[in-house]
Amino acid sequence: MNQARVAQVPKLRILGPVATSAIALGLFSSTNRPLLYDEFVYFMIGPLSFTETLSVIRDTTTNVNQGVTGAYLFSDWLLLQIFGASDVALRLPSLVFGAAFLTYALLFLRLRGMGFVALTIFPVFMITQELVMHYVGEARTYMPLAASAVGLLAYYCAPESFRKSPRGLAVAWSAAMIGVLFHPYIALYWPAVLLFGFLFLRGRHSLRNLVSFANPVLVLIGAAAYTTIAALTWIRGRANADVDPFNFLPGPLPVEILVQNFYAFVTPAIAAVAAVAVISSLALTLIGAPSGVKRAVCALAEDLLPPAVLFILAFLLALAISFTSIAADFWIFPRQWIASAALASIAIFWAGYVVIAKAGVVSAGRERLSAALVTVAVAVPASTVAAQQARALIEWNARPAQTSPTQAQLDDLQSEQQQLTDGQWMPFAQVNADTGGRVWPEFRSYYLDTDWSEFVLQD
Repeated sequence: MNQARVAQVPKLRILGPVATSAIALGLFSSTNRPLLYDEFVYFMIGPLSFTETLSVIRDTTTNVNQGVTGAYLFSDWLLLQIFGASDVALRLPSLVFGAAFLTYALLFLRLRGMGFVALTIFPVFMITQELVMHYVGEARTYMPLAASAVGLLAYYCAPESFRKSPRGLAVAWSAAMIGVLFHPYIALYWPAVLLFGFLFLRGRHSLRNLVSFANPVLVLIGAAAYTTIAALTWIRGRANADVDPFNFLPGPLPVEILVQNFYAFVTPAIAAVAAVAVISSLALTLIGAPSGVKRAVCALAEDLLPPAVLFILAFLLALAISFTSIAADFWIFPRQWIASAALASIAIFWAGYVVIAKAGVVSAGRERLSAALVTVAVAVPASTVAAQQARALIEWNARPAQTSPTQAQLDDLQSEQQQLTDGQWMPFAQVNADTGGRVWPEFRSYYLDTDWSEFVLQD
């Protein structure tokens, strides 16, 4: 009887992280939000046939859909074929990959020794990280990249026994294939998290150990799939462009990367609460330590080194991605840094846990107080963001379904002029998404009757 009750405890404790993860995903799900332009472009693939879809992916991943592998386009085509016109179906891949991201992140943190209380708090902390969580509710390719990078991080930072287990291999293969299939930037993040895991969480270092550690079968198959997909899609070319890469950045590039990782804390009142909580927690950790403040500082610095390096690595990867955008004559968007923001978020949370654990060395009372202070630093900004997201969801779900313009009007408009602009197409797509049914066949001409070789990017 007692053994059965003990066995049930982990299962009951997992309900905490599951519940807060579900809340975070729900808040950012963007249910019934009007279609954005980039989502509209994906919606328009709905009425095509299987072969037409593959042809469009080949023809547009070098221009209007520049820099993507086409996997998200194909996923949306399949879901729109199954479920019909629906913003939920269109955005479903991002929601699924958002759940995968949180699962991988929680696994990584659990393997760092965190208990279920900390794991329950982590999804609440992620509510403050809007650069990551916002894309749970958008039909774009960014969330798969974040999920893949974090999944590979979890795998390469796991103990050897876990990495060789069926569960560990499932994490490795699923994370790697998500990245390879859905986003070119995984070529930067995969080797980066591999080296991080090898250098900071591994005892012996040699080239032979590195090859074995990397899982050569996984790497070779992943590289082969990545190269094949790239050769068929995004690497074949890019759109003609006349843009300023920095057009959408309000401040200097390095500053903007840092700001995005602390976006929820830029409000003065929230920043003050967080600063006081963090400084107080550090003071509880260091002052009065049995070994003296100096030794306590050194011990804390040693334990904080891995999360600090992970944060810096995430920053450098975001910089590298920005330079690739400049080289490709494309805009630098903060959303391109989503995987870096995901890694940085984990690093920040990990560092907070280290501080709390070190406070516990001094006394259990200080550990509890430090944990309470750090929780306040998370809860205050999270509650503000959660309230904003809840209000947005209420407004979107109260939005009446658009019923005009009609499909008949689209037929008339297409017969009157040869080519519609995106601004003319979008209201019809919104009506179709709101009213449901099959994706209108008239949308076929958006892709099939356009010469995409003439597409030009402009500010």
